[in-house]
Amino acid sequence: DQKALVTDQLEKAGNYSQEISDKIFNIVQQLQFQDRTKQRIEHITDPLEDISKLLEKMAQQTSLKGELHLADKAFLEELVKQYTMEDERAVYKGEDEGGTASAKRAEENDDNIDLF
Repeated sequence: DQKALVTDQLEKAGNYSQEISDKIFNIVQQLQFQDRTKQRIEHITDPLEDISKLLEKMAQQTSLKGELHLADKAFLEELVKQYTMEDERAVYKGEDEGGTASAKRAEENDDNIDLF
């Protein structure tokens, strides 16, 4: 009878150990997924930041000359048509240096939501 009790307790301990092991494995898998996702996002955002800096530099050089090439202007006009939020348009028009205008509008119209 005592042998059966010990055997039963060992079996329960083995089952608990397996459950804990499965949970730890599941957690590790989730962390790996999140890490891979973070790396993929960084592989997208880092080059976009570089492109943004390059475009800003090009815009400054162009504004120094005071004119845009017709192809550049057409491209920018097509791009602005794709903007879905007023804040994006304000940045494009140069009305929102540093995000101050969009922050002011958000305070004034905090019940308005931009849907896209």
